[in-house]
Parts: sequence; structure tokens; C-alpha cells
Amino acid sequence: TSNPDGATITYSVKNGETWSEYTATVPTITNVGTITYKAKAELANYTTIESEEATLTVTAKEVTVTVADAENVVYDGQVHTGETTYTFDGIVATETATISYTPAEGTNVNTYTGSYDANTFAVKKADDSDSTGNYTLTTMTPGKLTITEATMTVTAVSNSQVYNGQPLTGSATSNP
Repeated sequence: TSNPDGATITYSVKNGETWSEYTATVPTITNVGTITYKAKAELANYTTIESEEATLTVTAKEVTVTVADAENVVYDGQVHTGETTYTFDGIVATETATISYTPAEGTNVNTYTGSYDANTFAVKKADDSDSTGNYTLTTMTPGKLTITEATMTVTAVSNSQVYNGQPLTGSATSNP
């Protein structure tokens, strides 16, 4: 087979079970999906030839979302909230992703974990059109908030008395 200079190449795209007319428009696909097409080459003094079917396939891009862990907090009896800012990895630079996220929150000594609502994951192109179907959200790493034990002090109080038949009672103070 040869590909002589000057051959006119045209394309036909399969739409369901039917083929489009051959045109000079080169088949392209941007979003997730597959198209099937054929090419035809024509040139005077050569036999017109048509290619076998070919496909163009775009698969979904994997994406992760992460919230950083909050710095540890010492117990103080107050409600504390973890980090709220999430970061996506894998989103095309010209697109914007969002997701509903509830940050970690707690009062007592423990490690608390935030949570995502995966059903709210959405991606918009620069023109505000939906691009969510071009992605697969593979990993969601929520932020953690750890509240550690507070330090407490205790002091036993010394006391003395001359014997008087009454008990001498000890005591202590603590902080807090």
C-alpha cells in the first residue's frame, strides 16, 4: 500500500447503525465516550480506497479530594472545628470541581473525622458547562481533628496540730 502525495482524505463517522457522508472534517472527541469512523483516500489515477473502522475513545480521569488534618487541640471544654478547605488532584486546569464537605468537629478528647457527600461531586468547564461525567472520584480523604488531654496539677496540703483528740484532715487542690 502506498500513500501518494496529493491524495484527498475524507472521513465518515458512524452514528448508531448508519454512516455519515464522507467529509474533510477530521473526527474528534473531547468528552468521555467513543466514536467509530472510517477514512477514504482518493486521487486521480489511483483506486479509491476505504479504511477499516477505527475508534477514538476518551476514558474518565481519576480524581482525588483531600482535606488536611487540623493541628491538635488541647482539651478546653470548647467546640473545635477542623479544616474546611479541600483540594482536588486530577482536575483539568481550566475546570473547577466542588463537593459538599462537613468538617471534623468535637469537644471532648478524641479524634474526629470530617465527611464528604460524594453525590454532590461536580465539575464545571470554563464556559460553565457540566464536565462531571469526564471524571471518576476515586479517593476522598477527609480531614481529622484530634483533641488531646489537658494537663492537670494536684497539690496535697500539709497541715499539723498539737494533739487535741480531734482528727487532722488532709486536703488537696487541683488546677483546673
